[in-house]
This record gives sequence, C-alpha cells and structure tokens, in this order.
Amino acid sequence: MTTNLTIGERVTWYRRRRGMSQEVLAGLVGRTVDWLSKAENNRIDLDRLSVIKSLAVALDVSGRRVRRTHPLGVDS
Repeated sequence: MTTNLTIGERVTWYRRRRGMSQEVLAGLVGRTVDWLSKAENNRIDLDRLSVIKSLAVALDVSGRRVRRTHPLGVDS
C-alpha cells in the first residue's frame, strides 16, 4: 500500500484517495498550492511534527500513517 512511499508521496496518495485537490488540502493546512506541490514531490522536507499533524488531520489519517513510523515499517 503506502509502505514504500516517501512522506510526500504518502500525502499525495491519501489526498487522491480522499478525492481532494491540492488547492483544498493546501487551504485546510494554511499553506500555498506551490508549497504543497513541493512537499508532495519531495522538493521540501516534511520534518516538522506540527505540519505533519495538520496534514494528517486534514486527510483524516493518523500522523503515524503519514510518517510511517509504525514498528517494523508496517502500515497500520
């Protein structure tokens, strides 16, 4: 599923799975579409927990799923 994806690719995957546009997600997290595009394409690091949490909330998934920090790398 999302186990082998980068954090940016996981954000894209969950966003598309929710049928959400970049414009909508960017608005929900208070960022620009340009910023979200760069994050999804791994041109900027998503390394702040507060940013990851706001993306996870907007995508209705756990921060752990976005970060993939489950033990053994298992996607839960």
